[in-house]
Amino acid sequence: LSTIFRMFLKELGYELVGIVVNGIEAIKKCKELKPDVILMDIHLQGDINGIQTAKIIQESLNLPVIFISHDTRDETIKSAISTQSYGFLAKPIDISSLGVSIEIAYYKHKNNQKISLNEQLYKTLIENSPDAVVVIVDNKVEYLNNSALNMLEISNLENILHCPVEELFLDRKSV
Repeated sequence: LSTIFRMFLKELGYELVGIVVNGIEAIKKCKELKPDVILMDIHLQGDINGIQTAKIIQESLNLPVIFISHDTRDETIKSAISTQSYGFLAKPIDISSLGVSIEIAYYKHKNNQKISLNEQLYKTLIENSPDAVVVIVDNKVEYLNNSALNMLEISNLENILHCPVEELFLDRKSV
């Protein structure tokens, strides 16, 4: 990281918790420090590039990554997008773009965590509800909770998923 980049972070009020030059070190450092936001250069030294490193970090630690690079070729951008990154800054970077990108990534990640938790809670609530819940879209079965499966004597959701709704009322012994 250039001295000017470090000054930008300090001026914006962010704490720089570590700098590494390769993907393996980045993964180790992130496991150790669990930073709020990661600024990742796409071209790192070592066996894995920044995009591969970010993917590993996001899958194992669920931390937001903003990519930084001179490389703005279409294939690079598409590869960065495929990782579900929280942003991409093309070098040279100005202080205001850096600050906005960090704030957006931080708050978007926090919001995504809340949404994910809520989805998990609702899913658990619906799955374990004593009331039968059946979701039908375009006359096809998309979901049944445990109570609906028991009531209809269906042993496996996959046996009925995406089937026409009429099949819910067939003789279950034949399904």
